[in-house]
Amino acid sequence: MNLKKMSFKHKGLMFIIGLIFIAVLLFGTLSGYIIDLQWFGELGYTEVFFKKIFTQMKFFVPSLLIMFSVFYIYLRSINSYSTKKSGVFISEGENKWRNKIFIIVSFLLSVIFSITFVTEVWYDFLIFINKTPFGLADPIFGYDISFFVFTLPFLKKLYNFVLGIIIIFAIITFIFNAIIFLTPKKTKEDFESESINFKRVNKGAYIDILKAGGRQLSALGGIFFLTLAAGFFLKMFNLLYSPRGMAFGGGYTDIHISLPFYYVYIGLSILIGFSLLLYNKINRKVIIFGPLALILATSISG
Repeated sequence: MNLKKMSFKHKGLMFIIGLIFIAVLLFGTLSGYIIDLQWFGELGYTEVFFKKIFTQMKFFVPSLLIMFSVFYIYLRSINSYSTKKSGVFISEGENKWRNKIFIIVSFLLSVIFSITFVTEVWYDFLIFINKTPFGLADPIFGYDISFFVFTLPFLKKLYNFVLGIIIIFAIITFIFNAIIFLTPKKTKEDFESESINFKRVNKGAYIDILKAGGRQLSALGGIFFLTLAAGFFLKMFNLLYSPRGMAFGGGYTDIHISLPFYYVYIGLSILIGFSLLLYNKINRKVIIFGPLALILATSISG
């Protein structure tokens, strides 16, 4: 009975903490909406405000479901991988407890990123899916002008959004493997005998946990640098707005010096990205000196 009461109190505490977290998270967003409602109301455009809200909600719900699935699947996958590689036995009760934690963490993160999407990205996405070609190409890259008006702003927002997800994944991976490494380990025999002696777990299990975490972070690093390559590609187009020349726009220096450097950045980022993804099959020197070469190239070009 006491265990049930403790379990009930524990769940209630977690629920209250979750509600407080969401309330704090939503406070800034809701206050912004209230100010907008008052402003639109004074101008007589209340209907426009609610049209905006309903449109954002259409994006919020699918975004919430997608982001929850992404974070939950990722948490389950790193849990399965680290447990399998370390050889540590996880009881059914602990497995259920971990799953509940994964659901809570996934929900909170999905709420954060969904709110970010509907407040920062949704408008550019709406313009992107309703774009119309101008029929006029820029003289440097050959893209239709509509690309710079409708597509590029959305791709830049999407790039930052994806980069944020990758960074969160890396933080989650580090914390998760650190917790597994620091907590006491049990074998299947320990659970069956209800032993309190955890020395049966081979010390190699700790090394395996570190290796598993390293491989996970290496894979995320590879995805990060491949995403960074896409970011350098998008930054190339900023040269069209360069203020460094005699006139506003891409000048001789931008096109013949800065632009080739961007191609170097893209190539280095792709090389480093695939090197990190193929962590166990390539020369480790590429992994060590590759990022340094990218930083050096970026510093030289300014």
